[in-house]
Amino acid sequence: MVNAYITTGTRNFMIVLLKKFANENLKFLLHRDHALLYHETDRKTVFSAPRKYEIIEKTGDFPEKGFAVFHYIPVVDDFRPVFEYRMTNRPKYLETSPGFVASRTLRPLQSNTYLIITCWENRLSYESSKITDKIMESLGGEKSIELNPAKMYAGQSYIREYTIGIKDEAEEK
Repeated sequence: MVNAYITTGTRNFMIVLLKKFANENLKFLLHRDHALLYHETDRKTVFSAPRKYEIIEKTGDFPEKGFAVFHYIPVVDDFRPVFEYRMTNRPKYLETSPGFVASRTLRPLQSNTYLIITCWENRLSYESSKITDKIMESLGGEKSIELNPAKMYAGQSYIREYTIGIKDEAEEK
């Protein structure tokens, strides 16, 4: 079983960790107010206090450079199986979107907030795909399961956008 681990901190501290664990498959992502490291492994993570997830769906290889969108979706415990079914059986719009690189559907191991990650060649590719609308359609579009979507979610979903990779590698040496 492959798990995903995420740790956050300042840009400089995340770069220190990235260099310290250069032999691990770590990805550096930068948001406007923080940085994070993403680690996929079937072993123990190198992070001391990460957010832990199980990968329940994976498409493509997580890139070294590009643009990523993290869509956090809190789900009520009773509806987790329904949510996972919908996510893993939704139409696969992503794979045909220009500029799409990879995606991950992550089941939380310590909370109720799922994480859907999509990776793109650049921000423009993401914006032109309108993927957020398609994901939300797929979550509410199945009429055969009778439930009130408002009861499925434990709170408001939210999105964080990241640049993947260190922009100026010469600056980091």
